[in-house]
Amino acid sequence: MFREFFCSGSKWQFVFAWGGLLVFVGHSAFKAYLKAALNQFYGRFYDSMQERVVDFGNSTNMTDVDRLHLQAKRSEIMDLLIEFCIIVAPSLAVHPVAKFVGSCWKFSWRISLVNSYLAHTDVNSEPVPNAAQRIHEDTMRFESGIYSAVSIVLDSVLTLCVFIPILLDCGKKAHPDWVPDWLGDAWLTFIAVQSAVYGISISAFIGRKLVDLEIKNQDVEAKLRTKLVLLEEMPTVFVEDSILLPPDAEAIVIQARIVEDPDSESETSRAPPEWNPLHAFLKVLNDLWQNYKRLFMEFAKFNTWVSLYDQTLIIAPYFLVAPLLFSEDPA
Repeated sequence: MFREFFCSGSKWQFVFAWGGLLVFVGHSAFKAYLKAALNQFYGRFYDSMQERVVDFGNSTNMTDVDRLHLQAKRSEIMDLLIEFCIIVAPSLAVHPVAKFVGSCWKFSWRISLVNSYLAHTDVNSEPVPNAAQRIHEDTMRFESGIYSAVSIVLDSVLTLCVFIPILLDCGKKAHPDWVPDWLGDAWLTFIAVQSAVYGISISAFIGRKLVDLEIKNQDVEAKLRTKLVLLEEMPTVFVEDSILLPPDAEAIVIQARIVEDPDSESETSRAPPEWNPLHAFLKVLNDLWQNYKRLFMEFAKFNTWVSLYDQTLIIAPYFLVAPLLFSEDPA
């Protein structure tokens, strides 16, 4: 999958593949930088907002000094808001352009895979089961997976790298008694890295069955679509063949019979109107339900863990900070 897009094809595809990868990584780095810049901005902004310079209950008795303080605060807040606009202004252009280039890039990757599959297809050999799904749906899922899986991991890694200096600075200013001396100023960095590593590892362990279930699900979905297409193209022949063949007969057998005998749908071979095609779908629908049931159960386990992990990481900083805020030792 990597070679067909990045190491083959025309010069234009070669340049676009590596250039798109550069845009992909650069956009993730920009988002990580933007998070760090906004983090520092919000710290100064809320520090400024919480300062009480005038008792508004006695605003009628304000002195000239109070008025000067209010004027200075208005100017300070306005400067901070202008600074916020300057920070986020590049994202108004960067995000849409990067997403447009990224969408074209991952779609081009998908098309290169489709071209490769078609170019290597031997029409004289035995057909591969569900080959149409492999070429169409799997490449489409691969395209969406580039941004859903790889981009999340890349964004997380780059965000962690950008925030490491901030974590080191905070760890230098505060060093609780329970922190081992060998961690030094990197104790907050150690906690952040360990949280990420254990989070990904446990998530991979809990969700290890999802990939196999998704593949089985695609196989059953393909069988259902094959039967529906046959029912749509030659409904009476499909119903008749479904009744005459064993209940567990594969759809490919029905398809082969229709192809070999294209004139089979004649007046003499039409299925009686009371033959209902539903029984031909009972097995595949049952397989589909059983597979989805297992898939939903695994997703329920995975989502439970993800929810627990998210909520734990939300409250964890407060568990770390609160004892320090109310410590008897000012340091």
